[in-house]
Amino acid sequence: MKFKSTFFGTFASDTLFIPPASIDFKAIFENFAERLSQTPHVLITFVVLFLLVVNLSLLLRRMDNRDHLIVREYIVCSICLFSLKWI
Repeated sequence: MKFKSTFFGTFASDTLFIPPASIDFKAIFENFAERLSQTPHVLITFVVLFLLVVNLSLLLRRMDNRDHLIVREYIVCSICLFSLKWI
C-alpha cells in the first residue's frame, strides 16, 4: 500500500514509504573471493579508513593525557595561590 500525496510539493518525492531492498548475505559470503577480486578498491578503502581511525584515536588519547596533566597542575597551582592569598 502506497500513500501518494503532493503535500510536500514537487521538490520532494510523492511516495512516503519506500521499503529498503533486501540483502542476500549468503550470496555475498559464498562469492566473497570473486567479489573481492572484482572490487579491491572497496577493501582498500575500508582498511585505509580503519587505520586512519586507529591512528587518530591514539593521537587524540595522547593529547588528552597531556591536557589532563596540564589541567591538574593548573588546579593545584590555583589552589595554592588562592590559599596563600588569604593568609
